[in-house]
Amino acid sequence: MKKIHQQFICFAVFSLFILATLQQVSAVQIMDIARPKGAETSSLTAYGLVVGLNGTGDGGKFDATNRALAQTIAHLTDETVTASEMSSSKNVALVAISAEIPASGVREGDRIEVKVSAVGSAKSLEGGRLFLSPMIGPYPNAPIFAMAEGAVQINANTPTSGVIYRGAQLTRDVTTRFLDEYGNITLVLDEQHAQLNIAVLLADQINAEHNPDDFSGDPRRTSQIAWAQDAKNVKVNVPLEYRQHVAQFLAKIMSTYIPKDFMRGQAVVYINMKEETIAVDGAVEISPVGISNSGLEISTITPAPVASPINPIVERNRFVAMNAKEDDSPQLNDLIDTFNQLKTPMKDRISIIKAMHKSGNIHAKLIIE
Repeated sequence: MKKIHQQFICFAVFSLFILATLQQVSAVQIMDIARPKGAETSSLTAYGLVVGLNGTGDGGKFDATNRALAQTIAHLTDETVTASEMSSSKNVALVAISAEIPASGVREGDRIEVKVSAVGSAKSLEGGRLFLSPMIGPYPNAPIFAMAEGAVQINANTPTSGVIYRGAQLTRDVTTRFLDEYGNITLVLDEQHAQLNIAVLLADQINAEHNPDDFSGDPRRTSQIAWAQDAKNVKVNVPLEYRQHVAQFLAKIMSTYIPKDFMRGQAVVYINMKEETIAVDGAVEISPVGISNSGLEISTITPAPVASPINPIVERNRFVAMNAKEDDSPQLNDLIDTFNQLKTPMKDRISIIKAMHKSGNIHAKLIIE
């Protein structure tokens, strides 16, 4: 009996796990559609010198390089050196340096990647090494956040730019700050979901999942802890007991599940012209429409009653009509399936979708990159 009882408990736990999993499949977490304000990337910038080039540097033709090189030498060894004395150097290039601090922040001593680009007349940075350079924030009078140096790995297609992996070492902490002066955190919806109805529904879900009665000790607590500030920002008031532990509270909020029905905003079609890709976000409806394109040929095989696959009757035309079904509207995905069956070239697909959107036959927002 004991063994049977244990098996029943295991089955019940397993069933609950499956049920919870199925419920979560039909939902998304807040972290999938929004980020907390304060968790943003930031940039460091600098100018520096790449040395050790094999005659492919600025070649003394760029005055800024000569001055920078002279100032570096004067600072380190010879104070009497002048920019004119550097005019014959061909192994040095002046470069712009940039680095990105991740949204999670960094601590002193951490290393991050550095991007390097020539700004003068250098032909290539291959074989060069960035001389030790201080990096600051992208605003006036910013302090030094990192020191960058190291061998440049060039871009094969663009030898005047490259990267230094782990090339910058942080000299100070850069931490995330979530809490504002009023005790609120702000959730910033991503571009695809920045809509007023989604912001309001997200706030409602937070209020439903995190009842303010669960938080004690805050006399200013109202009946709601979250509200939509606008289409992109949702404010959440942090309970007093979490003010010193904002990360724990934020983790609870970001892991809150939102039913996918909440995400029914404006449908979007993405087209990347460079990569020649099409992505459809959501169910995109299209109006009944006839499609004709110079690069599109539709082949219809109509076998006669006694025909065989070896000997079909083939009709060829350059026109196809998509009509709405009796109880349903045609979807863009249906058209894409047709494109796939007909092996329509991607350029023709993009041209057709752009034309349909222009004529108002695609009911979605079109984003072209």
